Amino acid sequence: TAQGLPALYAAALAVSSIGFFKPVWFFSLGYGLSMVGMACLCLWNFSLAGAVIPQVALLHTCFVIAWGWRLSGLVLWKDIFASDYRKSTQPKRPTPFFKRVLTWFFVALFETLLFSPALFHLQTPTRFERMAMFGV
Repeated sequence: TAQGLPALYAAALAVSSIGFFKPVWFFSLGYGLSMVGMACLCLWNFSLAGAVIPQVALLHTCFVIAWGWRLSGLVLWKDIFASDYRKSTQPKRPTPFFKRVLTWFFVALFETLLFSPALFHLQTPTRFERMAMFGV
């Protein structure tokens, strides 16, 4: 059931590469945008395959998209307009390239694992749609 994880990992790597501009963005802006990217990729792939997406799984994925946009927007807003926040996220000394690459790989892997419940929800729909609305 983990067939989609390599594609999601590639998407997370692509989106979270924004952290090479500013290392703190691996964890903040890259995380929110990776969630949006992986959720959109899943919905696109499942719709291309002609799969019937249950309402609960669709709702779950749409909430992940909304949450990722909200988080990314907040981080970007703070980075642009809050000078104290901007100063606190500036590294004291430049991060070596090797450490940035390691951070990028492992943060993208962590983001993929954090998104995996949504993928598994899409892959294995529940038979009790009404009960799933209440988290049962």
